[in-house]
Amino acid sequence: MDRGERQAGAEQIARVAHYERLLDELLASLHEPETLWAHRAAADALAAYYGSAAWKEDFAAEEAGRFPASLKRGVLSEDGIYNALEAYREAAEEARSRYRVIDPERYYRKGVYRHFTQDCKCSTSMTARLDVTALVERSKRTGTKFYLNFLYLLAKTLNSREDYRMGYLWQTDALVCYNVIHPTQYVFHEDTETCTPVYTTYCEDYAAFYRGALEDLERAKETRDYLLDAAGHPNWFDASYIPWLSYDALHLELPDGYLYFAPIVNWGKYREENGRLLMPVTVRLNHAIADGYLLALIFRLLQREIDGFC
Repeated sequence: MDRGERQAGAEQIARVAHYERLLDELLASLHEPETLWAHRAAADALAAYYGSAAWKEDFAAEEAGRFPASLKRGVLSEDGIYNALEAYREAAEEARSRYRVIDPERYYRKGVYRHFTQDCKCSTSMTARLDVTALVERSKRTGTKFYLNFLYLLAKTLNSREDYRMGYLWQTDALVCYNVIHPTQYVFHEDTETCTPVYTTYCEDYAAFYRGALEDLERAKETRDYLLDAAGHPNWFDASYIPWLSYDALHLELPDGYLYFAPIVNWGKYREENGRLLMPVTVRLNHAIADGYLLALIFRLLQREIDGFC
């Protein structure tokens, strides 16, 4: 049998070339930790390919020397994809929980921080209505979920200022600021009237975030367990939708003395008022790291993000 007869087919060559491009994309992303999660689709595709019947077929063809020498075939090495996926996973885990320690004596809210972590440990919350008319219209026009679009804009807003990315490490009594915070959303199960926490990773790329958040929701629908893992997700903030009611006020309090700095956000059903769709949103922050100005600013920034997105 001559070389031409043993040559792999065009479809098989194209498949290897496709996954080779995904491998190159994944390896390149390791040098850009802040955008790692925008490449999650490439990682998922490579993970599905590795060890599949298609990969085994391509690997056998590689062993038989059926591919042209000019074709890059790193995906067909014994450990190429595995090592890349492991490196990506480790880099992503490190990037999404990275933080810097802040010296309380040099913190710009030094006096307020000392008072509300020692003398008067408490939180502060606020409820306001946002105009989501344009966001509802955009969601309908694009065939996307209003809920996930709002979740993206909320996460983007909270990541826009260090004040909303603060954390407290009780193990070392350290005040920290995370490079990024991520939303913990919730899936409600109609049959059991219970919910399941869903840990979704935030990235600024809208399409990547939307795809990942939707996949997270679909997976969570398959279980009825309360999969809370706060210790394993220190820089995730609660983002809970209350679709059954368009409320006017909501209050959530944690035990006295509990220094929990992550934002807790709830929002309810929007309703029409004077031709506009207004939605109640409630934000709770620890008073040690936020006051009325910073709390109110969230609503102003979020409304700006909504208007700009639409």
